Amino acid sequence: MKIKYFAAALGCAALCAACFAAGYSLTRPEAGDFPDNEAAEVLADAESSAARITGATKMIYEYHYLDDGTTERSEEAPPYFLVNLDGGGLREMFVDWEIVSFSAERVVMRKNIADKVERQYVVGVLNGYVAVFYSQSREGASLKELLNMPVSALPEAERTRLEKGIRVIGDEALVRILQDYGS
Repeated sequence: MKIKYFAAALGCAALCAACFAAGYSLTRPEAGDFPDNEAAEVLADAESSAARITGATKMIYEYHYLDDGTTERSEEAPPYFLVNLDGGGLREMFVDWEIVSFSAERVVMRKNIADKVERQYVVGVLNGYVAVFYSQSREGASLKELLNMPVSALPEAERTRLEKGIRVIGDEALVRILQDYGS
């Protein structure tokens, strides 16, 4: 009697394993499933899901303007709040961005922008606090906002980035960065 139950359990386990393998092979993306220029990146992204952003990762932000088809690229070190984040976490944090490629060495993110008149800002330091400046002086004043966040409370790498100035394009991107600084 025990042998029949054992054989039945073993048969069920084998059937489940076979169904799992068949389902996996039917749903796994193949290189032909994507346009040529995306195939390698999509497959690399799917297979390197264990990759995480490190302090040495190059963050490349692409701003693609739909009205004239131009793309501006900005390459930066990752901010401290992105370090140790995986691709899924990055997608959750930047829902309105396309993650073009993701690896521990390089992350490429793209945002489509309807028109090119988005405001540009620089997030930096003023009197020891995080500050937002208009990229080009507006109505005689360049300061937009002074945050109640002392720069001394941030990690050294982030302080250095702020002292150099973090260029931000668009109000949405500015809001996202300010959220990270507690504003």
